[in-house]
Amino acid sequence: MFGLFLRTLGVPLVLLLFGFGCYSMFLFWQQETVAKELYSWEPVVTTDYEIRRIDQPEWPTEKAPTDVESEEYLQWLEKLKAMQRAMEKSRYNEYTIDLSYRYEYAGETREGYSLSPFAELNRQALGDPALHRYLLRKDHPPLTVYVDPGQPARSSLVRGWAQGNRWGALVIGGLLMPISLTMLYFLVRPVRRVEELFK
Repeated sequence: MFGLFLRTLGVPLVLLLFGFGCYSMFLFWQQETVAKELYSWEPVVTTDYEIRRIDQPEWPTEKAPTDVESEEYLQWLEKLKAMQRAMEKSRYNEYTIDLSYRYEYAGETREGYSLSPFAELNRQALGDPALHRYLLRKDHPPLTVYVDPGQPARSSLVRGWAQGNRWGALVIGGLLMPISLTMLYFLVRPVRRVEELFK
């Protein structure tokens, strides 16, 4: 009974660890694939760009106007919505930077408005304070844009992931998967049944 209780409790826990290990490995390979693709894109230097800081909107401290039909109430409501949107995005620092840039590739001028066309990479880059400081430099240095040769409308200002995130996922997945499989084997192996065959 005690062994059955251990199996009932341990098997789901071990499967959960194995699933988390698989997910970590998936994240690693996903980021590796994106990084490999980005390194095949062609660099184009541009100085025609605008990056500005967007200040966080202030929370409306004044009381809401009583007349919901008035222009004053609509303005107050718009301020409130802007602040709520900023709070939702604050963990990515997305509301702090607004950027637009132009680049010329294959004889055509195109525009870009994000740090990366890959959503996860874009969010990670937007949350990087060191990158913010570089992009908001006052001397307006030339900016390198990486362009997808197959789809020139796709461009990126960042070319790779933060190393710690990718390799951390590899280490976690590489450790958890074999450990959890070993634990699962010891939990479910039919030792007694095999021994009974040779009695």
